Amino acid sequence: MGCGTLTNKQLAGAWLYGHLLHEDAVRRSYSGGMYPEEMYLAAMHTVSREMLAVIGTLHLIEQLQTRAWLDLPEDIFTGEVTVTASSWVPPGEIKLYVAPVDTPMPENLGIDLEAAGWKDAVDEFLPLRPEQ
Repeated sequence: MGCGTLTNKQLAGAWLYGHLLHEDAVRRSYSGGMYPEEMYLAAMHTVSREMLAVIGTLHLIEQLQTRAWLDLPEDIFTGEVTVTASSWVPPGEIKLYVAPVDTPMPENLGIDLEAAGWKDAVDEFLPLRPEQ
């Protein structure tokens, strides 16, 4: 990689996987000759933002559960977690919908959400593109 072509995320990955977690020479080589201290600074900003996003997501789920808008088993918040898989494949399809504030929550996800006033968030927030 040429000078100035690395993103903070690439530097963070080089430090995190190349130096901190795995001592991975291949990942270390992604740093393009940057010092570990520079990679650490990039990782500090990137990883801390990712951690805050995860914590924010947890708090959102807890609020939805408290308001009875989700029906999750209580042990999901208190049980110990052990991950043994070496890769992750999302189970099924994940969708995100948005609606005006006064739109009632659906009783279940088996209904036609668009007919109930909900819109696919990706379609709602992506810039409009001309038809191809």
